[in-house]
Amino acid sequence: MIESATTQSVLDDLRLANYRKLTTERFASELDDQTSAHQASLERLNEQFAQRQHALENSYNVQISREAEALDTKLQKIKATNQQRIVQETERARQEEAKIALQSRAQIVNLQKNANAQIESIQKQLQDTSNTLHELSKKRNPHA
Repeated sequence: MIESATTQSVLDDLRLANYRKLTTERFASELDDQTSAHQASLERLNEQFAQRQHALENSYNVQISREAEALDTKLQKIKATNQQRIVQETERARQEEAKIALQSRAQIVNLQKNANAQIESIQKQLQDTSNTLHELSKKRNPHA
């Protein structure tokens, strides 16, 4: 009976080992299949993502090009408008400069006239004062 129990135990151990081996191989095979399926799925997803990303990049590039062209057109219009304004402002500045120069010349002429009149007045006063002092000096010092 011990031999039969030992034999039975050895047979049970062999069956269990065989069952474990078969189960491990089946799970390894299923794991490999699932890993391959997941890998293929990931590759498809990565490819789809890359295609979508490329399509989005192209769309953005087209949109950016359109916006850049619109901005360039707007910039050219602004430059033209600003150039026109610069020409107009330069002309106005020249006219204002000529007007101020003319006014300045007129003021200088008036100031020169006034200065000459004041100089003549001061010279006359100086002459009158000199004459008066000379007269006073003669009256006080008749012998001189």
